[in-house]
Amino acid sequence: DSLSAGSITNNNAANNGGAVYQNAGTINFSGGTITGNGAAENGGGIYLMGSSSTISHNKITESSCDELGGAVFVKGNKNTLNDNTFNKNTGNDSGSIYLEGNNTKIYSNEIQYNTANNRAGAILIRGTNNKINNNQLNHNTAKSSAGTIYAEGENTTITENTITNTTAQDNGGALYILGTNNNINKNTITQATSTKLGGAIFLKGNNNNINNNKLNKNTANDGGSIYAEGNNNNLKQNTITKNTANNRAGAIFIRGN
Repeated sequence: DSLSAGSITNNNAANNGGAVYQNAGTINFSGGTITGNGAAENGGGIYLMGSSSTISHNKITESSCDELGGAVFVKGNKNTLNDNTFNKNTGNDSGSIYLEGNNTKIYSNEIQYNTANNRAGAILIRGTNNKINNNQLNHNTAKSSAGTIYAEGENTTITENTITNTTAQDNGGALYILGTNNNINKNTITQATSTKLGGAIFLKGNNNNINNNKLNKNTANDGGSIYAEGNNNNLKQNTITKNTANNRAGAIFIRGN
């Protein structure tokens, strides 16, 4: 199915999908302006259950939910979110995008001024072989961990994103990574703040790679730029400048082998 949404404004759902609900199947959803919608549970703007679907070239703003995905809730495999604008959305976990599944892609989106009342100011992603590439992520906030992105699983790739002015009231001012064999490469993270561990990046797990990133002017209590906990993690060829720890490790805090 294909849906070019037009304008969907100020609608509410007592459960899921404040504006759009799709349960099973495949959909290509594009060209919509979705504003001021709300759900008492998941997906303040869009709720999608299914695989091989695409959400692209939409503007989703000022939507909210009480649980997962202030703008969008997606569950399934091989789904794609690209070239959207997500602005001023709010969720409990994931202020903007909640995505659960395998082999999914989030790329070329502009995601800014979103808020999570718990984790993941912008994106919460769970699964295997997922990719978050080439997004602009600015001014996102979490009242717990992961000011911008919370990623849980294996073989997640987070590459060539620009992240600025993001805050977490717990760990991971920009990124909170939990799992194994994940790759965080060629990102630029500037002015990210955590009140606890990892001003830019909080990593917990084994066999992960943090390479060729630019990390500048980030702040945390411990690990002004990076907090890495686990075994066989690799940190190579990163540019780390002008970061601050209020307690230990102005740049990198490592715990493990």
